Amino acid sequence: MKSLFIALVLCCLASNMVGGSFELKSVDHQITNQLYNGKWRLSDSLINIELEKAPNNMKYHFFRVFNLFYSRIFSTDAPSREIIIQLVKDYTWKAISIGDKQDATIENKFYLGCLYGFLCRVNSMQQQYWLTYWNARKCRDYLEEVIKMDPSVEDAYLGLAIIEYYPAVANIPWYAKTLAWCAGMAGDKAQGLSYFRRVAEKGVLFQGEALFALTVAYRFGENDIENSLKCWEELTVKYPHNIFFENGKKRTKISSLILSQGAKFLERDSSKLKNEYALTTAAVLNSVGYELMNINRYEDAFIVFNVNIKLFPDVANCYDSMAEWYSNKKDKDNSRKYYLIAKEKLARDTTVTSQFKEFLYQNIEQKLSDLNVK
Repeated sequence: MKSLFIALVLCCLASNMVGGSFELKSVDHQITNQLYNGKWRLSDSLINIELEKAPNNMKYHFFRVFNLFYSRIFSTDAPSREIIIQLVKDYTWKAISIGDKQDATIENKFYLGCLYGFLCRVNSMQQQYWLTYWNARKCRDYLEEVIKMDPSVEDAYLGLAIIEYYPAVANIPWYAKTLAWCAGMAGDKAQGLSYFRRVAEKGVLFQGEALFALTVAYRFGENDIENSLKCWEELTVKYPHNIFFENGKKRTKISSLILSQGAKFLERDSSKLKNEYALTTAAVLNSVGYELMNINRYEDAFIVFNVNIKLFPDVANCYDSMAEWYSNKKDKDNSRKYYLIAKEKLARDTTVTSQFKEFLYQNIEQKLSDLNVK
């Protein structure tokens, strides 16, 4: 099945000031450097030391949430997704309760806005749409106040960019879109993209996050793969030891090559593809295959889907995609054949969540029913 990659955004700290209002210290850079090196436990220790010195310091409560949330991206020993979601909620509400009792300084409002942004993200991960939009509004209100108090805090535009851009492009259920409209969170795509560019150019605390957000926005929202690749390349220059960024660049590069030059080279070099382009899952080529079908490049799409099956022979979704290719070509016999293989593979497929497995199973059953297969 075609999947929509709306990647979760990353936070990066890269200088000594956030706008002109408040400072970042040397230890703050140590914290983020450890995280980006995949050593989230060491950065967590540094954060705890700072919180022991000043238990009500909002910056380090923010860093604790930030560090935990992104540990699962940069580290191999991070807690599970479910544990991270719960801990992020617990830590964030504790931080908010502390911040609510403090003076309404620019710095305090900035971190409160960012914390509500994290709540928004974990609510979205759990498909709790009303909570997502409620917390997004709180995030927006705080960050807009920050900008009014000090327009030089460019990083405040990052949260506003996310709030504007993603609701406008995300593939969410109709009732969630209705909730977004009721909450005033329907989004403005052009405005969101403008804010991302602004933070990528002028931001300090979130410049890297804005660049990452642009890789996703250009790739999947704007259909501009070349600008997406440029952003990946800039990220890998800024953070040369970040494997996540390096792999993102490789995957976007192979997608760019296929779309611009065709898919023939995949057949010649298929044995080297996984390492050379960081193809650790079937999702990358699967997405490109659908892009090619959408622009009627069926011959290239067939090659992509076929190579994906060779690289990931136990992934049910690869066969489901090939079945859809044959269905679009009005070849019912081969479409039936690949849907049956996909159904058989799905029972033992460990690469998908239980939720997606159920979705895929129901889709396959419907397709087979349409093809008169009992």
